[in-house]
Parts: sequence; C-alpha cells; structure tokens
Amino acid sequence: MRGTLKLRQAETMLTSKEDLMVASSFDDAIVDLTRVLELDARHGEAWQLRGRAYWGKGKALESEAERIEAEASNRARTGKSSKSDQIASEALANKKYDACGEAFGKAIADLTRALELNDQVGEVWQLRGYAYWEKGKALGREAGRIEWEAGLAEERGKSSKTAQIASEALANKKYDERDEAFGKAIADFTRALAINPEDTGALTFRGEVLSHPDVGRFSEAYADFTRALALSPNDAYVLEKRGNVLFWMKNDEAALHDYAYALKLSGFFNPDSFLPTALERVLLDDPENKPALEVLNLLESVANAKGVVEWAKKVIIGRKLLAEKQARQEQEQRELEKQKAQSLQRQAWRQAGCCEECGTPLGFLEKLGGNSRCKNHR
Repeated sequence: MRGTLKLRQAETMLTSKEDLMVASSFDDAIVDLTRVLELDARHGEAWQLRGRAYWGKGKALESEAERIEAEASNRARTGKSSKSDQIASEALANKKYDACGEAFGKAIADLTRALELNDQVGEVWQLRGYAYWEKGKALGREAGRIEWEAGLAEERGKSSKTAQIASEALANKKYDERDEAFGKAIADFTRALAINPEDTGALTFRGEVLSHPDVGRFSEAYADFTRALALSPNDAYVLEKRGNVLFWMKNDEAALHDYAYALKLSGFFNPDSFLPTALERVLLDDPENKPALEVLNLLESVANAKGVVEWAKKVIIGRKLLAEKQARQEQEQRELEKQKAQSLQRQAWRQAGCCEECGTPLGFLEKLGGNSRCKNHR
C-alpha cells in the first residue's frame, strides 16, 4: 500500500514537472521511486517511471547548458563579458552537459530493467530509444570537446605528440560509443513500431536518428517522416524534420514546401533548421522562385525570423544585380565577338579583291585607284 501511494505521488509529481525543464524538479520523483523499488525491485512501472524521470532530468540539464552557452555568447558579442567570465560559463555548461549524459545513462539502465520485466510495452521501447538518442548526442558533444581542447593545446604549444595521439584515440572512442548508441536507438524505435506500427512518436524519433548527418540514412528517414505525416498531416515538427532531410538530399524546392507548411501551422521559425541555407541555394539559382518567395512571405510575419528575412532580401537583390551584370557582360562579349568576326570578314574580302563592306568584287580601275570599297559604300 505504501509503495503504491509513493508510486502514484511520484507519477503525479513527474507529470507536473516535465514541462518545467528544471533539472532539480525531477529529484523528488526520483527519490520517491527509488523508495518504491527498495520495497519491490520487480516493480516494472516504478522502473519505467524512474527512467522517465532521469530522462526528463537529462533533457532539463541539456536545456540549462544550452541556455548558459547562449547567454555567454550574447554577452561576448556585446562586449559585456571578460575572458575569465567566458571560461567560467564554458566550464559550467560542460558540467551540465556531462551531468546530462549521466542522467540519460541512468534512464537507459532503468528502462532496460522495465523491459526485462515486460517487453511488450511500446512506450518503454520508445522512451529508451530516445534516451539512447540523447546519450549518443551527448557522447558526440564530448568527443567534439576533446578534439577542440586538444587542438587548442596544440596551437598554444602545450601538447606533446603523445598527448595528441591519446586525445585523438579518446575522441574516436567517444564517437564509436555515439554511433553504437544511435544504432541502439534505431533498434528500440523499431521494436516500438513492431508493437504499434502507427506510433507516430517512434516513427518521428527513428527518422531523426536516421537523418543525423553522421548516420546519413536519409531515404529511410524520409520514409519514416512521410509515414508519420500520413498519420498526422498537420504536425509542424515532423514537416520541418522532413524538410531538413530533403535539404540533405539536395531537393531544396521540396524542402521549402515542407518548411512553408510547417510555418503556416506553427508560426514559428526554428533557427536550427536548414531553411535559411535551402532558401539561399534556391534564390541564388532563381530569385523569382515561387516556393522560396512564399516561404519568405511567411517569414515576414514570424517574430524571430527578422534577420533571415533581411538577409534573404539581400540575397535576392544581390542575385538580381549579379544577373544584370552577367547579362551586360554577355552582351558586351557578344558585341566583341561580332566586331571581331566582321573585322576578319573585311580582311578576307580585301585580300580577295572585294569590297570590305559587302564582298562585291572590285573592278580593275577601283583596285588600281586603291579603293577597298565598292561605289555603294564609299
């Protein structure tokens, strides 16, 4: 009875805290669920809920780290932070990222225990898949940080050859672990879909992993996002993700169609999407492209897209000016080629004893008089 009460309290607390995205807010739920598991180590629902709590804590820590980085970047850009402030912010963000990876690891462990007790719950497969996905991204960040720090040490002359080799080996190990985590995420989402083929969450998340640049299985990702949209046509998030896949597949116009529909539905521009680059590539090729201009028109009314709109308009103006310049240069080149051809023709006619203007053969007296043109062109 006591364990059941703690379980329900933890579940209620967890549901109320998930939207807050504050890491510490998940700790009470984790404590309560740990007490339930101390009473009954085979309580599958408690393992599932604690795994969910650790997953929520990991996401919250990730958000906190991103916020610290964004604030530090803004202060640096406006000249409101010293070098020591930047180093402190970077250290704090890295600490949050490390804790985030640890939380996802704990989520994976708890959800694995839940699946050992009951492997027929699609939601648990999906959640563990998402935890593996997040863990993989955390490992990728860690590998990138190791490479960056090693590069900085080498640049400053504070790194030996042995240290560089060790750093490279450690970074590669982290990348291998990341790839393994991504593979496990795909496998878990596939298991969730075997239980429920119409699970749009599993389709979407599997599509996200498949479309990661270091996985690069874009055709499969496109198929997953398309299936998800067939089940839920007005999902702006999935439309944007499919737009990103189309961007990677270099189908920019189709990508812009998806981005446009997503903008219509959400009214929000995601700065992490590839919309700006797809827009640039299309506008550089054709500044009058209708899908591109439609996206630009939609962005006009989106509050956080002002910079993209201004930049895109500059691209259009620049492309038109470039097109006009190219047209002038081509016309000038044609004129030069025409003049050159005419000059060669005149020379050939003169050498043949003909009028250099029309090619009419000149008479004996005209030649004797030194005329190079017939009487009609003198």
